Amino acid sequence: RAMPNLGSAWEVATPDNRFVYIPAAYGPDLVQAFKRNAKGGLVPLKGKGGCVSDTGTSPAGPCEKGHGLSLPERAVPSPNGRYLYIGSYNSPAPIVVLNRNPKTGTLSERSGTDACISLDGTTGDTGSCRNGRAIDGEYAGAISPDGRTLYYSEYSAGATHLGGFTIFHLSPKTGAFSQLHGKFGCVTPDGSSEDGPGTCEKGRAIAGAYQVAIGSNGRDVYVAGANDNGVALFYAH
Repeated sequence: RAMPNLGSAWEVATPDNRFVYIPAAYGPDLVQAFKRNAKGGLVPLKGKGGCVSDTGTSPAGPCEKGHGLSLPERAVPSPNGRYLYIGSYNSPAPIVVLNRNPKTGTLSERSGTDACISLDGTTGDTGSCRNGRAIDGEYAGAISPDGRTLYYSEYSAGATHLGGFTIFHLSPKTGAFSQLHGKFGCVTPDGSSEDGPGTCEKGRAIAGAYQVAIGSNGRDVYVAGANDNGVALFYAH
């Protein structure tokens, strides 16, 4: 059946077997929540908490109001199921944290700059984020098994370099997140970011970073670079 809140869906996040979350880009610019029925079908959650958008509206009705959800593409659930981290593709490409109610599946977004980090501190709408480095073109994300580190691949992170990946510290208890300080917060092919040379670590085979995955030990991080046709291995410490 028709679902106007889907737009061009790029990703599906499934924190458990009861609910599904889909970022809808190129259209409604929102995150839509669904509940699985007994036959495995998907039913949109009713009420404002069933979706989050920058405007608080959607083609299907009211949503919770958020910010930084311009062209959202990637959804990464926290291991405890209480939070979703949403990455947007178009610059300034905010990474946003949404609160999730594990019992009801409903969503909300915290207010202010605590909710997001972007390339330049803007959101693509009227809100504000915290300023980050080498954040642009999120294509995939992964959270460490202990729920304390988030990695996002950046396909085309700004005009100064050719992509890479970013690293964030997470609080499993509160969902708060912050980019690691200095060079430890990002890896790019030449070690540069929009803030200048030497502001990220330098890595190989990560140009146009397209996917990121974490080994079962929580320490091995694999990044696939589409432009380099390679896969890079990093060790978390």
